[in-house]
Amino acid sequence: MHYQSFEYPFPDRRLNMGKGSLGFCEGVFEDKRPYRAELWHTDGITMVTVFLSAKGFSAFEKYHESIMSFDDESVEEIIRYLQKQGVVALASPELKHSGIAIGLFLDEGGHKVLSCNIPVADEEGTYNGVSFEFWNLKEFS
Repeated sequence: MHYQSFEYPFPDRRLNMGKGSLGFCEGVFEDKRPYRAELWHTDGITMVTVFLSAKGFSAFEKYHESIMSFDDESVEEIIRYLQKQGVVALASPELKHSGIAIGLFLDEGGHKVLSCNIPVADEEGTYNGVSFEFWNLKEFS
């Protein structure tokens, strides 16, 4: 899918799915921001990573290189955005206990992309909820 007519660039992953990948989906949020979500599993933990453009998020626009650690306020901005879009429901009202990690990198198209890693389950139970319909990778192999 390509959304070149949108104000925001589409995250370019070009089949960068790794070992443990279970599925993916692509779409557009209400503000016309394209996203890609990937469902994956490793070491007993099921995760969802949401990729979206950093454009328009003031805390992230100042960076010109990949970075994997941000202050709580910056992370909160992205989590609140995902909640507003209706795709994330936190298990705990305290963001610091959600386990969500945000990273910034340049994608293969040269755009600044946020990588939002959301833990959803492990052997002991379910954590944060997500609302995506994933395509099973086995259907594409």
